[in-house]
Parts: sequence; C-alpha cells; structure tokens
Amino acid sequence: MGRHRPHEQLLLGLSTISGATYLLGAPPPTSVAAAMPTLGVKLWAGGLLISGVAGLVGSWRHGERGMLLEQGGLLIGAAALVMYAVMAAAYAGWNASFAVGFGGAWAAANLWRARQSWGDLRELRRAR
Repeated sequence: MGRHRPHEQLLLGLSTISGATYLLGAPPPTSVAAAMPTLGVKLWAGGLLISGVAGLVGSWRHGERGMLLEQGGLLIGAAALVMYAVMAAAYAGWNASFAVGFGGAWAAANLWRARQSWGDLRELRRAR
C-alpha cells in the first residue's frame, strides 16, 4: 500500500498518452477502426485516457481517496482493454493474437491490482 509500482505507472502513462493521442485524431489500430464504429473508438480511447489519468493521480495520492481513485482507474482501463481485445479478435482472429494476448494480460493485471487495492482498503478501514 502506498508504494509506486513502476510497471503500473508505466502502463497507466501509456494508457493516458494512447487515449489522448487517439482522441486528438491519430488513427487507431486497424483492427479497432475496422471492428468498431467511430463512437466505439472514441469510447475506447476515452476509457484509456480516463483510466490513465485517474490511476496515476490515485497512485500518487496517499490514503483512502487515492486508493479508490486508482482502483476506479484500473477498472475503467480493464473494460477498455477487454473491449480492444474482443474487437481485435473478432476482426483479425489469429492474426491479432499478440494484441489480444497483450490487451488481455494488461486487463488481468489491472483487475489483479484493483483486487489488491480492495483488500488494502478493507484493512485500512478495519484499522480505524
């Protein structure tokens, strides 16, 4: 609790940059653009951006609010990453195996860390 995890920080930063880049008009991955309508791409990119910003701010703050913010960011990110993995798999099948695997693993890591945060929050509340 309270320590910065370098891999998480890196991925939250990547999420922030990716989401902002796609929302500002950079072309999204071909699999995403082909498999999702424009609104879906915007929602996916927005999820990445919100996840990254909320997760980073939450991980830098101390206490319960920071942990809740980080946890919320991780859960939003997991949803956006699953959305990407499903769309890539539907569009490209086996050709997207790396993208699907990477997105799925990143989503699983977000869920794992969110679960750890939930346990830390329970312990923090119990200590009061």
